[in-house]
Amino acid sequence: MAEILLTGGSGNIGKNLRGKLELQGHHVFLLSRQIASNNAYLWDLDKNYIDDAAIRKYDHIIHLAGENIGKRWTKSNKRQIYQSRIKAIQLLYSKFKEKNSLPHTFICASAIGYYGFGDPETEFSETDPNGEGFLSRVCLDLEKEAM
Repeated sequence: MAEILLTGGSGNIGKNLRGKLELQGHHVFLLSRQIASNNAYLWDLDKNYIDDAAIRKYDHIIHLAGENIGKRWTKSNKRQIYQSRIKAIQLLYSKFKEKNSLPHTFICASAIGYYGFGDPETEFSETDPNGEGFLSRVCLDLEKEAM
């Protein structure tokens, strides 16, 4: 089975995904702002820090971490939302590349905000262009950085 490093493992999607992956027999390790289990390593975006023990060869890294968008979008909060996604990818890439430990697969969750806001009945596909506005820009920049 695969060894997987998961960021955002304490969020709703992360908890559910971790449980499903572990039920399938995968070994899931977390990058977290606080140690909550034996399979967790510390990281701190503000300090540009990832625990050295976490930097090793994984089959996959799944990046779900990011500041909650469900709060008032002040200038400061928007900066945190943006940086928590973009800076996290940059930190992951630089630390793992430095140790020559890039994973086989890097999976990064974006959001429906990529398409902007519009008619809720509209169906989108991956061939549709990005929308406008803050969330669309965050998603677009996150996807570019992940590539």
